[in-house]
Amino acid sequence: MSTAGRCGSGSLPYELVDKIISEIAYRPQQRGLSSEAEKTLKNCSLVNHAFRISSQSHLFWYLFIRNSRSIARVSEVLTGSERIRRMVRLLTLPNFGDELPACQTLLKCTQIHKLCLIGDSKRYPDWPIARKEFYSKLLSLPKLTDVTIDWVCFPVQLLQHCRGMKTLEFNGCIDDGASQVFGPVSNAKIELQNFTLSVNALILDSVVAWLVDPATCFIDFNGLQTLQLSHRCILGEETGESLIKSVQSKNLRFLSVRNPLGG
Repeated sequence: MSTAGRCGSGSLPYELVDKIISEIAYRPQQRGLSSEAEKTLKNCSLVNHAFRISSQSHLFWYLFIRNSRSIARVSEVLTGSERIRRMVRLLTLPNFGDELPACQTLLKCTQIHKLCLIGDSKRYPDWPIARKEFYSKLLSLPKLTDVTIDWVCFPVQLLQHCRGMKTLEFNGCIDDGASQVFGPVSNAKIELQNFTLSVNALILDSVVAWLVDPATCFIDFNGLQTLQLSHRCILGEETGESLIKSVQSKNLRFLSVRNPLGG
């Protein structure tokens, strides 16, 4: 029997190894690995070369950077392997400031297509040049199309750098004071296809003001296909109309407006 397409003498075919590893790493709705799956994949990566390559492709497919310790460990691994850097597709990153030197390796993960930024600007309220440049470059990654913002007082002007963005989920609020820190990037607007907005009473006015003002909103909603609006407050008639009108699109296929509190 031919050994072509096998992991080595007496080993399993590559296709079967990939299938085994994929079953272990199965993640519904693109969620991160379970702790059990992560432990199993790390053990599988010690079997042989084929198992290591297949396991690593799942271990590094989604990076969730939780704190300074995790970014230090991840940076060490990414710095030493271009192959692993190219495996990263999804990244969740908290609001970092002092940790930015260790984060620079993430800018070399050019295959990232989905980014989630989480945090609170109260931790690092200032935007020195180095910090602004890092987040600008991160949002400029060439394959990035899907962005989630779960960040209190996020400087929304940063999103101007994500020229290929097609999907935006915005669960934070806008840092009104950041407009003087971040100038315009381009006169061309970003053509969004999918937009999810979650707002509460405290941030509703600033979000609506940004969306409905063509001078400040750099997003083009004309090609929007899905819109999901979740408001944790009671929308007044005028405010609700402003929100819906701001995202009018002839291509809209799905519209969801709901209040989790039942208001």
